Amino acid sequence: TALSFVDTRSADVSAGLIYEYINANRSIHVCTINAEIAWSYLNDPCSTLLKEVDCWVSDGVGVSLKVGLFLGAMGKIAGLDLAENLISASRDYGLKIALFGPKSYILERALSYIQTKYLGSRICAAIDGYSGFEGILKFKSLCKDNAAD
Repeated sequence: TALSFVDTRSADVSAGLIYEYINANRSIHVCTINAEIAWSYLNDPCSTLLKEVDCWVSDGVGVSLKVGLFLGAMGKIAGLDLAENLISASRDYGLKIALFGPKSYILERALSYIQTKYLGSRICAAIDGYSGFEGILKFKSLCKDNAAD
């Protein structure tokens, strides 16, 4: 997949991603990239999920500066802010979301928070990012199996 970065200087990044999702008529894989994720993308042969990302959003000053050097001026958006906007918009449109990445105890807290703050959110998969290759396979399977209903 070619790297496609979102210019976060635009007014509403989440609305643009939701629009892309609806028009693509398939799921889209959005990743907020910081220095640690960039390292994994370049150096970890098991980072198959990172190789399948449709849209990258810079989540860190260092990544924003590097991307800016190669692609022109780019903004930065905090991953947490983007996630909140996407979760809210997905609930409003009745779209499903999947979460992958944090440690399991953080993921559990995030799920509880989402279910409380965004009643009616449709979470089709949630796997911590420390579950190895088996976790990646399980995540992909859950997303695929739950996409149709």
